Amino acid sequence: MLLLVRRFKHLEFMSDRFRRYFLYALGEMVLVVVGILIALQIDNWNSNRQDDARLQSHLQSIARNVGEDLAELQTLKSFRQEAVVDGWRVLDYLTAQSTFSTKDISLYSKARFEASAQEIFAANTSGYDSLKNSDVLGRLQGNDIENLLADYYDVVGRIENLEASHNSYVRSLEVPFILEYPPEAESYAFITPDSLPGERFEELQPVYHRRINSALSHALIGSTSNLSVLLRYYQRLEILGRTYVRLVNRGTMNLNAEDAAILAGMRDWVTGLPDPALVATGSPNLGSYYIGRESALGAAVFDIHSLALTDEGVRFGYNGGAAWATFWFGPYALQESRVKLDYSSFDRLILEIKSDGGGEQIAVIMKDVYDPDDEAPPSIEITLGSEWQTYEIDLADFVTPDLTVLHVPLGFLFTEDPVSFTIRDARFVKSE
Repeated sequence: MLLLVRRFKHLEFMSDRFRRYFLYALGEMVLVVVGILIALQIDNWNSNRQDDARLQSHLQSIARNVGEDLAELQTLKSFRQEAVVDGWRVLDYLTAQSTFSTKDISLYSKARFEASAQEIFAANTSGYDSLKNSDVLGRLQGNDIENLLADYYDVVGRIENLEASHNSYVRSLEVPFILEYPPEAESYAFITPDSLPGERFEELQPVYHRRINSALSHALIGSTSNLSVLLRYYQRLEILGRTYVRLVNRGTMNLNAEDAAILAGMRDWVTGLPDPALVATGSPNLGSYYIGRESALGAAVFDIHSLALTDEGVRFGYNGGAAWATFWFGPYALQESRVKLDYSSFDRLILEIKSDGGGEQIAVIMKDVYDPDDEAPPSIEITLGSEWQTYEIDLADFVTPDLTVLHVPLGFLFTEDPVSFTIRDARFVKSE
Protein backbone atom coordinates (compact mmCIF):
# COMPACT_ATOMS: atom_id res chain seq x y z
CA MET A 1 0.00 0.00 0.00
CA LEU A 2 2.76 2.37 0.93
CA LEU A 3 4.50 1.46 -2.30
CA LEU A 4 1.39 2.34 -4.31
CA VAL A 5 1.11 5.70 -2.61
CA ARG A 6 4.74 6.44 -3.34
CA ARG A 7 4.30 5.43 -6.98
CA PHE A 8 1.18 7.60 -7.27
CA LYS A 9 3.01 10.57 -5.79
CA HIS A 10 5.87 9.92 -8.19
CA LEU A 11 3.49 9.82 -11.13
CA GLU A 12 1.77 12.97 -9.87
CA PHE A 13 5.14 14.66 -9.64
CA MET A 14 6.06 13.48 -13.10
CA SER A 15 2.69 14.73 -14.41
CA ASP A 16 3.24 18.17 -12.88
CA ARG A 17 6.74 18.18 -14.26
CA PHE A 18 5.50 17.14 -17.71
CA ARG A 19 2.78 19.80 -17.57
CA ARG A 20 5.33 22.45 -16.66
CA TYR A 21 7.61 21.26 -19.43
CA PHE A 22 4.74 21.13 -21.92
CA LEU A 23 3.63 24.65 -21.03
CA TYR A 24 7.22 25.86 -21.32
CA ALA A 25 7.62 24.14 -24.70
CA LEU A 26 4.28 25.55 -25.84
CA GLY A 27 5.34 29.01 -24.77
CA GLU A 28 8.58 28.61 -26.65
CA MET A 29 6.64 27.54 -29.73
CA VAL A 30 4.32 30.51 -29.43
CA LEU A 31 7.27 32.83 -29.08
CA VAL A 32 8.88 31.26 -32.15
CA VAL A 33 5.62 31.58 -34.18
CA VAL A 34 5.07 35.16 -33.00
CA GLY A 35 8.68 35.93 -33.84
CA ILE A 36 8.24 34.42 -37.29
CA LEU A 37 5.02 36.38 -37.83
CA ILE A 38 6.68 39.58 -36.68
CA ALA A 39 9.63 38.88 -38.93
CA LEU A 40 7.28 38.22 -41.86
CA GLN A 41 5.37 41.40 -41.07
CA ILE A 42 8.60 43.38 -40.90
CA ASP A 43 9.74 41.74 -44.14
CA ASN A 44 6.38 42.59 -45.80
CA TRP A 45 6.59 46.12 -44.45
CA ASN A 46 10.13 46.48 -45.77
CA SER A 47 9.08 44.96 -49.08
CA ASN A 48 6.08 47.31 -49.35
CA ARG A 49 8.25 50.24 -48.37
CA GLN A 50 10.79 49.30 -51.03
CA ASP A 51 8.01 48.82 -53.61
CA ASP A 52 6.54 52.20 -52.68
CA ALA A 53 9.97 53.78 -53.01
CA ARG A 54 10.49 52.15 -56.41
CA LEU A 55 7.01 53.23 -57.53
CA GLN A 56 7.66 56.80 -56.42
CA SER A 57 10.97 56.72 -58.26
CA HIS A 58 9.13 55.68 -61.43
CA LEU A 59 6.46 58.36 -60.93
CA GLN A 60 9.07 61.05 -60.34
CA SER A 61 10.95 59.96 -63.44
CA ILE A 62 7.73 60.26 -65.45
CA ALA A 63 7.11 63.70 -63.89
CA ARG A 64 10.53 64.83 -65.13
CA ASN A 65 9.69 63.47 -68.58
CA VAL A 66 6.34 65.29 -68.53
CA GLY A 67 8.06 68.54 -67.50
CA GLU A 68 10.40 68.20 -70.49
CA ASP A 69 7.42 67.39 -72.72
CA LEU A 70 5.51 70.49 -71.65
CA ALA A 71 8.51 72.76 -72.20
CA GLU A 72 8.90 71.40 -75.74
CA LEU A 73 5.16 71.57 -76.28
CA GLN A 74 5.02 75.25 -75.29
CA THR A 75 7.59 76.12 -77.95
CA LEU A 76 5.78 74.06 -80.57
CA LYS A 77 2.40 75.47 -79.56
CA SER A 78 3.64 79.05 -79.94
CA PHE A 79 5.05 78.23 -83.37
CA ARG A 80 1.80 76.58 -84.48
CA GLN A 81 -0.30 79.47 -83.19
CA GLU A 82 1.81 81.96 -85.12
CA ALA A 83 1.49 79.79 -88.22
CA VAL A 84 -2.31 79.84 -87.93
CA VAL A 85 -2.48 83.62 -87.47
CA ASP A 86 0.02 84.34 -90.25
CA GLY A 87 -1.94 82.03 -92.53
CA TRP A 88 -5.08 84.05 -91.81
CA ARG A 89 -3.21 87.30 -92.45
CA VAL A 90 -1.99 86.14 -95.85
CA LEU A 91 -5.24 84.58 -97.04
CA ASP A 92 -7.49 87.31 -95.64
CA TYR A 93 -5.42 90.36 -96.56
CA LEU A 94 -2.63 89.77 -99.08
CA THR A 95 -4.71 87.77 -101.53
CA ALA A 96 -7.08 90.75 -101.85
CA GLN A 97 -4.27 93.14 -102.79
CA SER A 98 -2.99 93.94 -106.28
CA THR A 99 0.27 95.54 -105.16
CA PHE A 100 2.57 94.64 -102.29
CA SER A 101 5.16 96.21 -100.05
CA THR A 102 8.37 94.49 -99.01
CA LYS A 103 6.76 93.87 -95.61
CA ASP A 104 3.87 92.11 -97.35
CA ILE A 105 6.23 89.79 -99.23
CA SER A 106 8.28 89.12 -96.10
CA LEU A 107 5.09 88.14 -94.27
CA TYR A 108 4.15 85.84 -97.15
CA SER A 109 7.55 84.13 -97.01
CA LYS A 110 7.28 83.75 -93.25
CA ALA A 111 3.78 82.25 -93.51
CA ARG A 112 4.93 79.94 -96.27
CA PHE A 113 7.87 78.71 -94.14
CA GLU A 114 5.61 78.16 -91.12
CA ALA A 115 3.08 76.26 -93.22
CA SER A 116 5.81 74.05 -94.74
CA ALA A 117 7.53 73.25 -91.44
CA GLN A 118 7.02 69.59 -90.60
CA GLU A 119 7.19 69.86 -86.83
CA ILE A 120 6.97 66.80 -84.60
CA PHE A 121 6.21 66.58 -80.90
CA ALA A 122 8.40 63.80 -79.52
CA ALA A 123 7.27 62.94 -76.01
CA ASN A 124 9.80 61.33 -73.68
CA THR A 125 8.18 58.00 -72.75
CA SER A 126 11.23 56.40 -71.08
CA GLY A 127 9.86 56.74 -67.55
CA TYR A 128 6.41 55.43 -68.50
CA ASP A 129 7.89 52.51 -70.45
CA SER A 130 10.05 51.62 -67.45
CA LEU A 131 7.02 51.68 -65.16
CA LYS A 132 5.00 49.45 -67.49
CA ASN A 133 7.82 46.88 -67.50
CA SER A 134 8.21 46.93 -63.71
CA ASP A 135 6.56 44.73 -61.08
CA VAL A 136 5.07 47.74 -59.24
CA LEU A 137 2.68 48.87 -61.99
CA GLY A 138 -0.20 47.08 -60.25
CA ARG A 139 0.16 49.35 -57.22
CA LEU A 140 -1.41 52.16 -59.28
CA GLN A 141 -4.62 50.21 -59.77
CA GLY A 142 -7.68 51.98 -58.38
CA ASN A 143 -5.91 55.33 -58.00
CA ASP A 144 -6.66 58.47 -60.03
CA ILE A 145 -3.06 58.71 -61.18
CA GLU A 146 -3.48 55.48 -63.15
CA ASN A 147 -6.22 57.02 -65.33
CA LEU A 148 -4.33 60.30 -65.53
CA LEU A 149 -1.24 58.59 -66.96
CA ALA A 150 -3.34 56.57 -69.40
CA ASP A 151 -5.11 59.72 -70.61
CA TYR A 152 -1.85 61.65 -70.93
CA TYR A 153 -0.14 59.06 -73.12
CA ASP A 154 -3.32 58.45 -75.09
CA VAL A 155 -3.28 62.14 -76.06
CA VAL A 156 0.44 61.84 -76.89
CA GLY A 157 -0.47 59.08 -79.34
CA ARG A 158 -3.26 61.14 -80.89
CA ILE A 159 -0.92 64.09 -81.35
CA GLU A 160 1.67 61.87 -83.05
CA ASN A 161 -0.98 60.57 -85.48
CA LEU A 162 -2.37 64.03 -86.24
CA GLU A 163 1.08 65.49 -86.83
CA ALA A 164 2.06 62.61 -89.08
CA SER A 165 -1.11 63.12 -91.13
CA HIS A 166 -0.61 66.89 -91.36
CA ASN A 167 3.07 66.58 -92.29
CA SER A 168 2.26 64.02 -94.97
CA TYR A 169 -0.25 66.43 -96.52
CA VAL A 170 2.24 69.32 -96.40
CA ARG A 171 4.93 67.18 -98.07
CA SER A 172 2.53 66.39 -100.91
CA LEU A 173 2.20 70.13 -101.59
CA GLU A 174 5.76 71.26 -100.94
CA VAL A 175 7.53 69.70 -103.95
CA PRO A 176 5.08 70.93 -106.64
CA PHE A 177 5.01 74.33 -104.91
CA ILE A 178 8.80 74.59 -105.16
CA LEU A 179 8.75 73.47 -108.81
CA GLU A 180 6.19 76.18 -109.52
CA TYR A 181 8.61 78.94 -108.49
CA PRO A 182 8.53 81.68 -111.16
CA PRO A 183 11.71 81.38 -113.25
CA GLU A 184 11.76 85.11 -114.01
CA ALA A 185 12.15 86.01 -110.31
CA GLU A 186 15.47 86.05 -108.47
CA SER A 187 15.95 83.18 -106.01
CA TYR A 188 15.86 85.65 -103.12
CA ALA A 189 12.97 87.77 -104.44
CA PHE A 190 10.53 86.39 -101.89
CA ILE A 191 12.86 85.69 -98.98
CA THR A 192 14.65 89.06 -98.86
CA PRO A 193 12.63 91.48 -101.01
CA ASP A 194 14.41 94.43 -99.33
CA SER A 195 17.61 93.45 -101.13
CA LEU A 196 16.03 94.13 -104.54
CA PRO A 197 16.44 97.56 -106.17
CA GLY A 198 13.20 99.53 -105.93
CA GLU A 199 12.63 99.49 -109.66
CA ARG A 200 13.11 95.71 -109.84
CA PHE A 201 10.74 95.19 -106.91
CA GLU A 202 8.05 97.12 -108.78
CA GLU A 203 8.65 95.08 -111.93
CA LEU A 204 7.99 91.90 -109.95
CA GLN A 205 4.58 92.99 -108.65
CA PRO A 206 2.65 90.82 -111.18
CA VAL A 207 4.90 87.87 -110.31
CA TYR A 208 4.24 88.33 -106.61
CA HIS A 209 0.52 88.51 -107.29
CA ARG A 210 0.47 85.26 -109.30
CA ARG A 211 2.59 83.42 -106.73
CA ILE A 212 0.56 84.55 -103.72
CA ASN A 213 -2.74 83.71 -105.43
CA SER A 214 -1.74 80.39 -107.00
CA ALA A 215 -3.82 77.36 -106.08
CA LEU A 216 -0.80 75.59 -104.55
CA SER A 217 0.06 78.63 -102.46
CA HIS A 218 -3.50 78.83 -101.14
CA ALA A 219 -3.52 75.09 -100.36
CA LEU A 220 -0.15 75.15 -98.62
CA ILE A 221 -0.75 78.22 -96.48
CA GLY A 222 -4.40 77.25 -95.99
CA SER A 223 -3.25 73.96 -94.45
CA THR A 224 -2.47 75.90 -91.27
CA SER A 225 -6.21 76.08 -90.58
CA ASN A 226 -6.07 72.35 -89.88
CA LEU A 227 -3.71 73.00 -86.99
CA SER A 228 -6.61 74.04 -84.76
CA VAL A 229 -7.26 70.37 -83.95
CA LEU A 230 -3.63 69.88 -82.97
CA LEU A 231 -3.70 73.01 -80.82
CA ARG A 232 -6.74 71.59 -79.04
CA TYR A 233 -4.84 68.41 -78.18
CA TYR A 234 -1.78 70.41 -77.13
CA GLN A 235 -3.98 72.25 -74.65
CA ARG A 236 -5.43 69.00 -73.35
CA LEU A 237 -1.98 67.51 -72.91
CA GLU A 238 -0.83 70.58 -70.97
CA ILE A 239 -3.73 70.27 -68.54
CA LEU A 240 -3.21 66.54 -68.01
CA GLY A 241 0.56 66.93 -67.65
CA ARG A 242 0.41 69.79 -65.16
CA THR A 243 -2.16 67.91 -63.09
CA TYR A 244 0.04 64.80 -63.02
CA VAL A 245 3.10 66.76 -61.92
CA ARG A 246 1.10 68.38 -59.11
CA LEU A 247 0.03 64.95 -57.81
CA VAL A 248 3.60 63.66 -57.80
CA ASN A 249 4.90 66.79 -56.10
CA ARG A 250 2.27 66.39 -53.38
CA GLY A 251 3.16 62.72 -52.95
CA THR A 252 -0.39 61.56 -53.60
CA MET A 253 -2.00 59.36 -56.22
CA ASN A 254 -5.49 60.81 -56.07
CA LEU A 255 -7.04 64.07 -57.21
CA ASN A 256 -8.16 66.74 -54.82
CA ALA A 257 -11.26 68.84 -55.48
CA GLU A 258 -9.29 71.52 -57.33
CA ASP A 259 -7.58 69.02 -59.64
CA ALA A 260 -10.87 67.27 -60.33
CA ALA A 261 -12.50 70.58 -61.23
CA ILE A 262 -9.66 71.45 -63.62
CA LEU A 263 -9.96 68.12 -65.42
CA ALA A 264 -13.74 68.42 -65.54
CA GLY A 265 -13.26 71.83 -67.16
CA MET A 266 -11.53 70.35 -70.20
CA ARG A 267 -13.89 70.80 -73.10
CA ASP A 268 -14.47 68.48 -76.03
CA TRP A 269 -15.98 69.52 -79.33
CA VAL A 270 -18.15 66.43 -79.30
CA THR A 271 -19.94 67.50 -76.12
CA GLY A 272 -20.93 70.87 -77.56
CA LEU A 273 -19.71 72.62 -74.42
CA PRO A 274 -17.76 75.87 -74.89
CA ASP A 275 -14.23 76.56 -73.75
CA PRO A 276 -14.35 79.46 -71.27
CA ALA A 277 -10.93 80.86 -72.28
CA LEU A 278 -10.63 82.79 -75.54
CA VAL A 279 -7.29 84.42 -74.67
CA ALA A 280 -5.21 83.39 -71.65
CA THR A 281 -2.04 85.17 -70.48
CA GLY A 282 -1.62 86.69 -73.91
CA SER A 283 -2.05 83.43 -75.82
CA PRO A 284 -5.13 82.99 -78.05
CA ASN A 285 -7.05 79.74 -77.69
CA LEU A 286 -6.82 78.85 -81.38
CA GLY A 287 -7.73 75.25 -80.66
CA SER A 288 -11.26 76.31 -79.75
CA TYR A 289 -11.76 79.65 -81.51
CA TYR A 290 -11.00 81.33 -84.82
CA ILE A 291 -10.85 85.10 -85.31
CA GLY A 292 -12.97 86.72 -87.99
CA ARG A 293 -13.26 90.24 -89.33
CA GLU A 294 -15.62 92.21 -91.56
CA SER A 295 -16.54 95.78 -92.42
CA ALA A 296 -18.93 97.79 -94.52
CA LEU A 297 -16.07 98.19 -97.04
CA GLY A 298 -14.93 94.58 -96.92
CA ALA A 299 -11.18 93.98 -96.49
CA ALA A 300 -10.20 97.46 -97.62
CA VAL A 301 -9.97 98.82 -94.06
CA PHE A 302 -7.73 95.97 -92.86
CA ASP A 303 -4.13 95.05 -93.62
CA ILE A 304 -1.47 92.63 -92.39
CA HIS A 305 -1.10 94.69 -89.21
CA SER A 306 -4.79 94.39 -88.34
CA LEU A 307 -4.26 91.05 -86.58
CA ALA A 308 -1.00 89.89 -85.03
CA LEU A 309 0.45 87.97 -82.10
CA THR A 310 2.81 90.02 -79.95
CA ASP A 311 4.77 89.31 -76.79
CA GLU A 312 1.93 90.89 -74.83
CA GLY A 313 -1.11 89.31 -76.43
CA VAL A 314 -3.39 89.39 -79.48
CA ARG A 315 -3.28 92.76 -81.22
CA PHE A 316 -6.18 94.10 -83.30
CA GLY A 317 -5.89 97.16 -85.54
CA TYR A 318 -8.62 98.93 -87.50
CA ASN A 319 -7.58 101.66 -89.93
CA GLY A 320 -10.94 103.44 -89.80
CA GLY A 321 -13.02 104.85 -92.60
CA ALA A 322 -15.92 102.38 -92.72
CA ALA A 323 -19.41 102.94 -91.37
CA TRP A 324 -18.84 99.84 -89.27
CA ALA A 325 -16.15 97.20 -88.80
CA THR A 326 -15.77 94.25 -86.47
CA PHE A 327 -13.45 91.55 -85.20
CA TRP A 328 -14.95 88.52 -83.51
CA PHE A 329 -14.11 85.17 -81.91
CA GLY A 330 -16.06 82.26 -83.35
CA PRO A 331 -16.07 78.77 -81.81
CA TYR A 332 -14.95 75.75 -83.78
CA ALA A 333 -17.34 72.82 -83.76
CA LEU A 334 -17.89 69.59 -85.62
CA GLN A 335 -19.57 69.77 -89.01
CA GLU A 336 -21.74 72.82 -88.42
CA SER A 337 -22.17 75.61 -90.93
CA ARG A 338 -23.48 77.98 -88.26
CA VAL A 339 -21.97 77.02 -84.96
CA LYS A 340 -23.96 77.58 -81.77
CA LEU A 341 -22.80 76.73 -78.27
CA ASP A 342 -24.37 77.03 -74.83
CA TYR A 343 -22.70 79.67 -72.62
CA SER A 344 -25.55 79.89 -70.12
CA SER A 345 -23.46 78.26 -67.37
CA PHE A 346 -21.37 81.45 -67.20
CA ASP A 347 -22.49 84.79 -65.83
CA ARG A 348 -19.54 87.15 -66.41
CA LEU A 349 -17.06 88.07 -69.12
CA ILE A 350 -13.55 89.12 -68.06
CA LEU A 351 -11.46 91.21 -70.46
CA GLU A 352 -7.94 92.55 -69.96
CA ILE A 353 -7.12 95.10 -72.66
CA LYS A 354 -4.63 97.87 -73.41
CA SER A 355 -4.92 100.28 -76.34
CA ASP A 356 -2.08 101.78 -78.33
CA GLY A 357 -3.31 105.31 -77.68
CA GLY A 358 -5.81 105.40 -74.85
CA GLY A 359 -9.21 106.98 -74.61
CA GLU A 360 -10.76 105.09 -77.55
CA GLN A 361 -14.18 103.57 -77.17
CA ILE A 362 -15.11 100.16 -78.51
CA ALA A 363 -18.37 98.26 -78.40
CA VAL A 364 -18.37 94.70 -77.04
CA ILE A 365 -20.97 92.49 -78.72
CA MET A 366 -22.41 88.98 -78.65
CA LYS A 367 -24.55 87.36 -81.29
CA ASP A 368 -26.73 84.29 -81.08
CA VAL A 369 -27.54 81.99 -83.96
CA TYR A 370 -30.72 83.92 -84.78
CA ASP A 371 -29.01 87.32 -85.18
CA PRO A 372 -28.56 88.34 -88.84
CA ASP A 373 -24.95 88.61 -89.98
CA ASP A 374 -25.51 92.06 -91.48
CA GLU A 375 -27.03 93.67 -88.39
CA ALA A 376 -25.27 94.82 -85.25
CA PRO A 377 -26.78 93.61 -81.95
CA PRO A 378 -27.00 95.83 -78.86
CA SER A 379 -23.53 96.40 -77.44
CA ILE A 380 -21.73 97.40 -74.24
CA GLU A 381 -19.39 100.37 -74.57
CA ILE A 382 -16.01 100.36 -72.84
CA THR A 383 -13.31 103.05 -72.84
CA LEU A 384 -9.78 101.80 -73.35
CA GLY A 385 -6.66 103.04 -71.56
CA SER A 386 -3.02 103.05 -72.56
CA GLU A 387 -2.25 100.77 -69.58
CA TRP A 388 -3.68 97.34 -68.90
CA GLN A 389 -7.22 97.48 -67.57
CA THR A 390 -9.53 94.66 -66.52
CA TYR A 391 -13.22 94.86 -67.42
CA GLU A 392 -15.88 92.64 -65.84
CA ILE A 393 -19.10 92.50 -67.83
CA ASP A 394 -22.26 90.91 -66.48
CA LEU A 395 -23.66 88.67 -69.23
CA ALA A 396 -27.15 89.77 -68.18
CA ASP A 397 -26.22 93.20 -69.59
CA PHE A 398 -26.29 91.67 -73.06
CA VAL A 399 -30.06 91.93 -73.30
CA THR A 400 -30.95 90.25 -76.59
CA PRO A 401 -28.54 87.33 -77.22
CA ASP A 402 -29.72 83.89 -76.17
CA LEU A 403 -26.74 82.50 -74.22
CA THR A 404 -27.79 78.92 -74.94
CA VAL A 405 -27.14 79.32 -78.68
CA LEU A 406 -24.33 81.86 -79.03
CA HIS A 407 -22.83 82.09 -82.50
CA VAL A 408 -20.38 84.91 -81.69
CA PRO A 409 -19.47 84.72 -77.98
CA LEU A 410 -17.27 87.82 -78.22
CA GLY A 411 -16.90 90.55 -80.80
CA PHE A 412 -15.67 94.14 -81.03
CA LEU A 413 -17.57 96.70 -83.10
CA PHE A 414 -16.06 99.94 -84.41
CA THR A 415 -17.32 102.91 -86.39
CA GLU A 416 -15.30 105.30 -88.56
CA ASP A 417 -12.52 106.17 -86.11
CA PRO A 418 -9.35 104.04 -86.22
CA VAL A 419 -8.46 102.04 -83.13
CA SER A 420 -5.78 99.51 -82.15
CA PHE A 421 -5.57 97.48 -78.95
CA THR A 422 -4.14 94.30 -77.45
CA ILE A 423 -6.01 91.63 -75.50
CA ARG A 424 -4.14 89.71 -72.80
CA ASP A 425 -7.11 87.93 -71.24
CA ALA A 426 -10.61 87.13 -72.42
CA ARG A 427 -12.65 84.48 -70.60
CA PHE A 428 -16.06 83.52 -69.34
CA VAL A 429 -16.46 82.79 -65.63
CA LYS A 430 -19.10 81.60 -63.22
CA SER A 431 -19.56 83.41 -59.91
CA GLU A 432 -19.00 81.26 -56.83
